[in-house]
Amino acid sequence: MIRSIINSSYIDNSKSDYLYGKKKINAEKNENLLSVIEISKERFSFYEQNKKYTNVLLNSINFYDGALNADGGTNINGYFSFGSDGRGQVIPKSAIPRINVSSLSTLYATGNRLSLSSNNYYAYKAIDGKSYACAFNGKVISRAFTEAILGDDKTNVKTECRGNTALTMSIISSLSQGSVGGLEIFERSSVKEKLGNVGIEPGEFQIEVDGKEKTYYLGEDGSVYTKERADEIVNMYNSNTWLKGRNVGDKILVFGKEYEIDKTGHINVPTEGYWTNEKCNYGSWT
Repeated sequence: MIRSIINSSYIDNSKSDYLYGKKKINAEKNENLLSVIEISKERFSFYEQNKKYTNVLLNSINFYDGALNADGGTNINGYFSFGSDGRGQVIPKSAIPRINVSSLSTLYATGNRLSLSSNNYYAYKAIDGKSYACAFNGKVISRAFTEAILGDDKTNVKTECRGNTALTMSIISSLSQGSVGGLEIFERSSVKEKLGNVGIEPGEFQIEVDGKEKTYYLGEDGSVYTKERADEIVNMYNSNTWLKGRNVGDKILVFGKEYEIDKTGHINVPTEGYWTNEKCNYGSWT
């Protein structure tokens, strides 16, 4: 599905190689290139319908929920293409404007809450101290594909910085979809570090997407729990009895706080505000 955003305040027209009414693509050059790489004119239909609206072309690429290709790598001559079968729509690279990163909201949490809006751009400050344009399509956030290919930083970003940014985006993408399952392949210390890149510190935090928030807990060790999973653990502690090998008054550690075993063998962990850290003492129960 190809989407567009009406607001185009983030477009940096001073760096665009295509401005409708100001600079036209050389039709003869296009025809010659078409004949060489054998791209059918039908694949240009979306571009032809929207070439007056550079923000529509820009957004259709950066918010596309599918496979994208850029032939010729970072060379301005060539095309962005949709899909992986070689038959999708194409857009000339020279028709795509640059994004003015300084006009974008910063991708950073406030009060341990990271707020995202679908089909929106953000400025992410990477470990090299520079800010890069990122695009969120409602499911996945990543470096804006057009900027990664055509931006001023396309060839001078160190591999370490690219990898760190990609991992940060991957973690945020998983959490934005309400899941911690995608984090299992990463080391916990790395998860903690990457969340710190966007201002999320250990403790309770929220990821908000289009006004709907999801609550998580980040441990000091980098473990991440959904609120639902943490609630289940609290319920388990409250439901079980703890007198096997223990005495009334002994304490059980649950998410960083200790609770005394009462005469019934139970502990009473509150259902809200129970999180201090990830540490729990499961012990034995009957």
